[in-house]
Amino acid sequence: MDEIQKNSLEIVTDILETGLDTLSENEFVKNFPIIGNIIKVGLTVKSINDRIFLAKLSTFLFNLEKINKEEKKSMIYTLEFDEKKKNKIGETLILIIDKLNSFEKPLLVSFCFASYLKNKISFEDFNRLCNSIEIGNIYDLKEFSKESVSQNILDKLFNTGLTEISKSAFGQTQSGGTLVELSINKSELGEKYLRIIKK
Repeated sequence: MDEIQKNSLEIVTDILETGLDTLSENEFVKNFPIIGNIIKVGLTVKSINDRIFLAKLSTFLFNLEKINKEEKKSMIYTLEFDEKKKNKIGETLILIIDKLNSFEKPLLVSFCFASYLKNKISFEDFNRLCNSIEIGNIYDLKEFSKESVSQNILDKLFNTGLTEISKSAFGQTQSGGTLVELSINKSELGEKYLRIIKK
């Protein structure tokens, strides 16, 4: 995750220095017209908010460019003949990326998107994971991906869906009832997230 932070900062700096015109040749941009149109318009805008959005979008796209060429070709081919699906995905990506509050988060979204295109996760799970990334604090998300995760981090990520309440019988009360100890553990969605991020 430290590498993710380093890469994201380098990418954003590069975008601000060189502009966005090179993105028009990005293979994923070519296959999602709505994204290409936004980039074309973005080249003429001066708004800081628009530039921030474009920087986040560019971070997402640049990371996808690192995918193996043959693998990328196969991923794009699955969408080539379904315009309705491409439009839906393009619109979803725009909404997701716009809401991200960190330049590091688009990289996490790109990992999840690549897994979706490889048919490793469903579109529904892709959306759920993106929602978790949006809600989660970037520091907590980075700590979550480490081999050893503190209970404090698991607790903090509860509202993201990456962790869940786990019940385990602890004993009995004086009245004979069962005393239950509640704890927060990684959820099924959280395990999927870790498999994607740690690959």
